Amino acid sequence: MSPTSALPLLRRWRPRNHIGGATGRAGLILLAAALVALFAIANPNFIGAGNISTTLVNVSGTLVAAIAMARLLIAGQIDLSIGGMMALVAVSGAWVMRATDDFVIGAVATLAFGLLLGLLNGVLVRVLKISPIIVTLALLGVYSGLAFVITQSRPIFELPQEIELVGRLRIAGVPVVVIVALIVFVAGALALTKTVSGVRSYAIGGDARAASALGIDVPRHLTWLYVYMGGSVGLVALLTFGRLGSASPNLGVGLEIAVITAVILGGVGFAGGTGRPLGVFFGVITIGILNAGLIFVGISDYWQTVIGGSVLLLALGVDQLNEYRRSRSRRAGRARVDGSREDGLVEPSALHAHVDPGAVALRATELRKSYGAVTAVSDVSLALRAGQVTCLLGDNGAGKSTVIKMLSGLVRPDGGRIELDGHGSIETLDSLELRELGVETVYQDLAVAPNLGAAYNLTLGREPRRFGFGSLAVFDRQAAIEQARARLESLGIVLDDYLAPVASLSGGQRQCVAIARSDVADVKVVILDEPTAALGVRQKALVLRLARTLADRGAAVLMITHDVESVGLIADRVIVLNLGRVSFDDDADQVTSRDLIHLMAGLELESTAKARNAEA
Repeated sequence: MSPTSALPLLRRWRPRNHIGGATGRAGLILLAAALVALFAIANPNFIGAGNISTTLVNVSGTLVAAIAMARLLIAGQIDLSIGGMMALVAVSGAWVMRATDDFVIGAVATLAFGLLLGLLNGVLVRVLKISPIIVTLALLGVYSGLAFVITQSRPIFELPQEIELVGRLRIAGVPVVVIVALIVFVAGALALTKTVSGVRSYAIGGDARAASALGIDVPRHLTWLYVYMGGSVGLVALLTFGRLGSASPNLGVGLEIAVITAVILGGVGFAGGTGRPLGVFFGVITIGILNAGLIFVGISDYWQTVIGGSVLLLALGVDQLNEYRRSRSRRAGRARVDGSREDGLVEPSALHAHVDPGAVALRATELRKSYGAVTAVSDVSLALRAGQVTCLLGDNGAGKSTVIKMLSGLVRPDGGRIELDGHGSIETLDSLELRELGVETVYQDLAVAPNLGAAYNLTLGREPRRFGFGSLAVFDRQAAIEQARARLESLGIVLDDYLAPVASLSGGQRQCVAIARSDVADVKVVILDEPTAALGVRQKALVLRLARTLADRGAAVLMITHDVESVGLIADRVIVLNLGRVSFDDDADQVTSRDLIHLMAGLELESTAKARNAEA
């Protein structure tokens, strides 16, 4: 086989970029195997069936909580209250179980208490708007204290006889608690990596503002993740006090440390956006092996705590090292791409005929917006026509950003009216509702999730689904790849890998991915916020051609820019803002670059000044 003929085969077998990064932790698996060998040498009984079964039972609760904690961390959140929450949920559920003498009612109550406390955590994090570390750390103390108050520091005994089944029941020799933990973990793993909701968790962890700008209800999504965490803790509490036959306020002590250590050791980034369930699984197993081994070799509880904390520090250090290596790899990759003659991009197709300016697609009338005593926008009116590129200019503080936020649904105007052709008034709609009506916005910070590939970014908020309903529907990754390829290639953009994280692409490629996201079949208005900022000459020319292509296809394009040179190359119409008001609105051929500079500075046009002087 010749080297040329082998290329397609090599591409076919090239490792795939999975959502969340690498598929597993090979080094962690080797560490777990080394620990097993080391402890087996110290005590041959360590690899006995009895110890293996005991170890699996001991890690079952950690496994259930770990997949929920991993989901929270991936979304950029954390819950440090789970230890105290578990104690409070356990004693509350056990109290109900003893009072009713009914195992089912007590079990339902335990799970319900967990869900309720998870909801409380999510609401408090959302309302207080401070770091979830601080909020949940405070709740850890509250929940732990309440557990002791309820029980008066005494364990709760005399539970229904059915509770013994939780600890004793086995299926094919495997403890039922282990089977339940594995089922819950697998279900959580599939929900994270295969569903629309899971994709959105990764997107929020990558850039919450970008996810919000694309219409994802970030606060609601995160609140449900805290509810999921609380429900998982409720299940852990039920399995634990069911296995022990009693509930005490000491249950859950150190649970948060064990779970977070296992999750971070398993490769979930503390900063959010990265991590895979397989790594989490081996992180839990490794911690379980370490704890069991320390007991077997006779190390005291105090040293076990020291070693556990040291492992967490080690895991955090490895996480930072991995983040540093990923950053270097991304910078190196972008440098190679930026230095390439082709840049991974090809010229846009010239097959689209120019469309003459048509009807008004969007009209804004007398928009006003104030922030306290500061008036950002005062009496701004403009009209965007189909097939036309309108450039909006203005100096810093002129009100451009506020106008864009009002037109894109991020900010509701204090006064005025925004009308979309065929839909009437839209000033009260949010960004997701406007996207559904055909108004697309590409923000200055691109509003892309850097940890996700082009296929995910181009479909975020409008994810293709294989089956299912709502955010729990199964995400169709292959359809997303095909959609991304078709949309990018129609604009003259070719990428080697549509699943490669956007952070690894060049600046021009990232900008083109963001612009391509607005190229949908029913688009009416495309708003581009500083699309050529910080780009090279060739990449800037390509972005401008993409904007021109969108207009040629019939969209009304509004481009916000400081770049007077770009205005001269692409604009059909020019609007200049000054101190929150429109100071100029006319065809682009009626003004020169020098005139635009004067207008942006708040100066009078030379032609106007000469005419006034002549009249004087």
